[in-house]
Amino acid sequence: MVEINDIINSIYNNHNQNTQNILKQQHGWVENYMYDLLRISDIASQPYTASDTQSAIKKTKRVLAKMWKETYYVGINDIRGRGLNNMVLDEMRNILFYSSTNKNKREVSKNLNDNIEKYIALQFIIFIIKEEVEVVRIYSYDNIKTIENHLDLLDSLITKRIINILFDNNSNYNSQSISKSISWSGTPRSSSSGHSHFQSNANIARYRKTKADLVAEITKNNINETDPYLAEKWEDMPLKKLRNVISIKHKEGVNTYSVAFYIRTLYQAWNKAVKDSKPFKNPYTRENFTDNDKEYILRSIKILYPNIEKPKIDNGRSDIIVETRNNFYDDKSISYTFNYKLNFEKRPILIHLLTFSIPLSFNTHVEPAYIQRYIFENITYLIKNKKLFGKSMPLKIIPGFKEYIGKYIILFKDNYDEYKVFFDKIKNAL
Repeated sequence: MVEINDIINSIYNNHNQNTQNILKQQHGWVENYMYDLLRISDIASQPYTASDTQSAIKKTKRVLAKMWKETYYVGINDIRGRGLNNMVLDEMRNILFYSSTNKNKREVSKNLNDNIEKYIALQFIIFIIKEEVEVVRIYSYDNIKTIENHLDLLDSLITKRIINILFDNNSNYNSQSISKSISWSGTPRSSSSGHSHFQSNANIARYRKTKADLVAEITKNNINETDPYLAEKWEDMPLKKLRNVISIKHKEGVNTYSVAFYIRTLYQAWNKAVKDSKPFKNPYTRENFTDNDKEYILRSIKILYPNIEKPKIDNGRSDIIVETRNNFYDDKSISYTFNYKLNFEKRPILIHLLTFSIPLSFNTHVEPAYIQRYIFENITYLIKNKKLFGKSMPLKIIPGFKEYIGKYIILFKDNYDEYKVFFDKIKNAL
């Protein structure tokens, strides 16, 4: 009764070969079996009639269905189902996670094209299992639901709808990024482009000034000769940056003076202060920037990035569901489970990314630098600041965690050294 597993593995691991030949030569399928599940469009060119093909399909289906009687899809204790319930998730995780050949939307699309025959092979087998399940009613509701979810996942890979779900309909990636400075060319944009704020007389006049004009203006009106965050002199800055230098006034007694900042690095400093729950201080005066200062900074950064918002404390990625659980039975521990939420039209489907469990005590002395409170705080920081899986797609897991993808990692109280290795991986990712 292990034939079906052999068939699946043959198709799965030899997806570049003709499936009809694999089934006939390696598994002894009926000689006149003409249905090639990976090249169904080629059937019309064969000498056999449509009725012959349909008959062969039905005959093969009946044979396979018998193999699946009283076999559970979700439960992996039965050898006939072992591995099947993981294959679909493994293929989806290959698309979800960053790798040397899966770095961006274009490469994801290429990988979907390269593996489409493998996806169709899995879909074919799992669909037959689903029909058998519905006939004999021996499966629990969870088994049926899991099969339906896996078929939907495979369908999204085959049709490439997964690209739209991951890259186009994900709110995490519609926010404005300031990792790269905008490139201005030509003249300030017209109102038809949606950037009417470029059209003020002040912005146009500033845009038309030469580098020498801007350096002279910044030096004359401000007390600092360099940007405090870049440590770059104004005369050494390119014209593109100089156009985005702002001045913030500071009053000290009866005197008022100004400090100049390159707007992008100033906003980044504000953003970091908010995320770290620290005050946003003027590096020259050592005093907090006022609310008026922050409003001015936000208005200025919006000239470069119109959709950018005021910095706020982050609660992590909205597409990753984090579940924590306190286990207070035999080995007291706290576990973290991370699932990726795919928003399909019919229903959301969760893809397990990883789970790990950390004991609350060990059978040995815990060094001060490795007490559990620190690792829990560090994990929370990585989650809130979108560092554990990165901020974009594909997911870019922290160094040293790639081996944990799709797994359940349990750290035991009698293996303190393993805990220290895990602790350091978390700490180094901060």
